[in-house]
Amino acid sequence: MQQEQIQWEANVWYLERLHLGKHRIDESKSLISISFMEVKEIQNREILQAYMKYELGITGQAVSTIVRRFVCIRNFIELLEQEKILAIHATVAEVKKYADGLRERGIQAKGFNERIFGIGHFYKFMEVKQYITRMPFRIEYFQQKEVIVHHDRSVEETVYMEILKKLYLFPERLRCMFLHLWCLGLRASEVCTLKGNAYYQQGEDYWIQVYQVKMKNYKRIPIPQALYQIMKVYLKKHEIQPEEFIFKNSRGGACLYGTFRTQMIEACRENKIANGEYLFQSHDYRHTVATMFYDSHVSLQSIRDYLGHTYEEMTRQYIDYMPQRIAKANDEFFEMQGSSLASWLKKEEKDIIYFSDFPNLQETGTRKDNGKFDLTLLPTQELKEEFRGYIMYRCKNGTFRALIQDRTAYNHIAKFLNSRINRRIKSLGDRNPEKWISLLKGWMLEQGITIVKEKKSVYGTVSYGEAVTILYFRNVLKFLGPEDLRDEIEKDVWELKNLDIKIRSNPIYNVKTLDFRKIYQPDIREECKKAVYMNLQYEAIGTVQGELTIMRIFSEYLQKEYSKIKSCSEIDREVLEEFLIHLSTKDTSHSANSSYVISLRRQLETIGKIYSYERLEHLFINTDIPPEVNAEFRVYSDDEMKRLNAEITQMDVQIARCLLIHQMLGTRISDTLTLRPDCLTRENGQDMIEIYQVKTKRYKKPISKELAKLLQSSIEYTQEKFGDTEYIFVNEKEPDRPMQYMAIKTKVMSMIQEKQLKDDHGELFGFGTHMFRHYYGVKLTEMHLDDWTIARLLGHKRLNNVQHYRKMSNQRMADETREVRQRMSDIIYMSLARWGEEYEQIRQDD
Repeated sequence: MQQEQIQWEANVWYLERLHLGKHRIDESKSLISISFMEVKEIQNREILQAYMKYELGITGQAVSTIVRRFVCIRNFIELLEQEKILAIHATVAEVKKYADGLRERGIQAKGFNERIFGIGHFYKFMEVKQYITRMPFRIEYFQQKEVIVHHDRSVEETVYMEILKKLYLFPERLRCMFLHLWCLGLRASEVCTLKGNAYYQQGEDYWIQVYQVKMKNYKRIPIPQALYQIMKVYLKKHEIQPEEFIFKNSRGGACLYGTFRTQMIEACRENKIANGEYLFQSHDYRHTVATMFYDSHVSLQSIRDYLGHTYEEMTRQYIDYMPQRIAKANDEFFEMQGSSLASWLKKEEKDIIYFSDFPNLQETGTRKDNGKFDLTLLPTQELKEEFRGYIMYRCKNGTFRALIQDRTAYNHIAKFLNSRINRRIKSLGDRNPEKWISLLKGWMLEQGITIVKEKKSVYGTVSYGEAVTILYFRNVLKFLGPEDLRDEIEKDVWELKNLDIKIRSNPIYNVKTLDFRKIYQPDIREECKKAVYMNLQYEAIGTVQGELTIMRIFSEYLQKEYSKIKSCSEIDREVLEEFLIHLSTKDTSHSANSSYVISLRRQLETIGKIYSYERLEHLFINTDIPPEVNAEFRVYSDDEMKRLNAEITQMDVQIARCLLIHQMLGTRISDTLTLRPDCLTRENGQDMIEIYQVKTKRYKKPISKELAKLLQSSIEYTQEKFGDTEYIFVNEKEPDRPMQYMAIKTKVMSMIQEKQLKDDHGELFGFGTHMFRHYYGVKLTEMHLDDWTIARLLGHKRLNNVQHYRKMSNQRMADETREVRQRMSDIIYMSLARWGEEYEQIRQDD
């Protein structure tokens, strides 16, 4: 009988009793339970149970991932118990013995690293929970380098054609399931878990909606009409309801992958596919579909989306015979240019890469002889091939201007690689990246080439960074480096697109990564990652960035003042107070201190909850949070607005429209940049606009005819140039995204610098889009409108925000007190009679 309370102390856990989210479970797999009975020592079993309780109850990872890791850990513990060693007493020697055993069994690098990482994860858990004081080994000492080897797995045409020809001999269910593999390249788990509502027609096309267990999201892809029609018949015939699994097991659940594969192997054998020698592998058909698409000139991006990949590098692994296709494409390209590959070889120019051979790099005017990369400058063939790969990548994706800069850096590096210190070097892989950079810097200094570059911001401030040549070499080394196959949350720089979380972001800011590298303590870094991952599920990315910023500041402080602290578990009240004093007394602006302390509190308390560091949950008191330093509320004067707008109207037409509309609407800049093409309406003869507020909600407000006309011009401009888009003001390089705030800021500040545009105080204007909102709000107060109306027009939820705009303008106060002040003046004048002659003159002049 199922019990209400989960029995975590049981020796066998039945997954159905753990109430796990369905999105974490692959229903095509036969995993029913997790057994701890193989672990004989009670202490080892209890620790392993605690670990699995944490993994299943908190992490949110897919159950299959957790169970794979669990099996590795359990196997390791079993080996320890054979040697009469408890898990808490294991040393690096036992881990080395285990690793040696994996190598003897011929475990490949990927599987080897997964096992070592799993055991490391378990010991990190024990350290956090204080079963042990420190991990007994460092994972990186055992990690093997993973070399990605491409295996051509596409099913031969003769084989799948024979299957299709004999498919009528297969059971009905297998026919339909096979077609989903061959037509769509679905994962077998996706085919097994399809539901009756998966298929639909939209316009002239037919579509399928598939839940990707591995990616934890849905994808929608077009399907052949025939498959659609077949499945409509199948669904009707078997009376399958929208929420039912199409291909069921004996209990009515999803068909198990193991059953499907066994039945397909048997059917292929019975029907003598490839003379009975063909071994069915469902995953081969993903390669087959990808390769067929690629052969038909489908873009790599479309293939990526069709297969449901996150990034193109993975998709490339699915396209078979790619080297042959690249070679063929090169031949065709050069023939199209009027010169075959053979003629290039005759000219001995096979190692010359010309800018003009790439459409995105062709400039108007005549081709210059130096518009090229000369690979003959490199001393070895290995180096030529390494740089060829990176240069070709840059040529396909870069701009002409960027490639000119690249070429200068490349020529410097070619000279460096020919220098005496590199005479025995065959490949960039012969040294680690930091050694290469160190040697390059030394060589540049010897040659009198600067290793720093002066950078000037849009505000005119100067900073310094690495020279272009060094940055270029870093990018080459990174491009050639091994792909990091760890889970995203295990890396020190997270690509947000690779996380299995829907990121709550403001579309006008281009936030792509979170960087943990400047959290210097490894343990604190890992603790911080866990907290950030959790907070990302509930907080906006901007809020999380603030938490990460204060953790970097805190980490730097700990490194300098408390170097022995390695984990957040060691942070006490004394350390916190010293840091807060440091924050409030350091020689920088304190305007962010309040938000810093709040963010630090939120981050440390989250870490405390995750790792059960009870001290962290009670570390702060309310008085630790300093009062907010209110920024000065400034507003442009009428003259300043005139000077600004005179120059704004001379800028790019759409940017000028955007800024003028922003002023006239009085919205936040995020609200202006995310205006929709259908935002304009008319109600009772009045032009209205609907605004989607990124910060709060959407609302409507009336606008003038002039503003409506300006908006309509902006909409027509975008539609004519980019077609149908989600936003009026779009990013020209990525029209599916809104115009980016930083792009506008850079252009406006460049204009201010160029024109030397100054405010009423003789200072160069800054860029404050919110100042336009202030100006709009002040004008509303000067119209003597009530607070409720002003709040509605500004899109504020609360009336108390209006007071700030009233404070910026004293006009209403002046108007309302005028009569009283006049009466008081009259009284004063009368008292001046005996104040002396000069005062009498005042009264007389009145």
